[in-house]
Amino acid sequence: MLHDVFTMRKLKARPRVFRNGRIVLESVSVAQAALGRKLKPKNKVHHLNGDDHDNRPANLLICEDQAYHLLLHQRVRAYRASGHAHYRKCARCKQWDDPAKMRYHSRTPNRTTPLYVHRDCAVQHLRERAKLQKARR
Repeated sequence: MLHDVFTMRKLKARPRVFRNGRIVLESVSVAQAALGRKLKPKNKVHHLNGDDHDNRPANLLICEDQAYHLLLHQRVRAYRASGHAHYRKCARCKQWDDPAKMRYHSRTPNRTTPLYVHRDCAVQHLRERAKLQKARR
């Protein structure tokens, strides 16, 4: 580690360092040192093995923005659950499947992330909803 950096480590918190009088995430400091310049404000640092305490340069990936960083996390979850990084989780039955076999809803009023639903699950949900509405009348 650089001689002008003091590292603070806590058991659960992500490691931070004091650099030039400011507190910075240790991963950001290591990435900047490896890159040889400061990161852009939109850049995010991703830990390839998922361990926030493993700040070796070989374990860090600099993402261009938060959207790309979140995409990496989503693809890792999909790969671990299904063996396919491009699969998505059905919002109804919670099964992982190929997005080509699912309906895509870009956004709903209270949600900012896209929803994927199997066609059969969507039809079943609509039927159940219609039954409830009919029973209320």
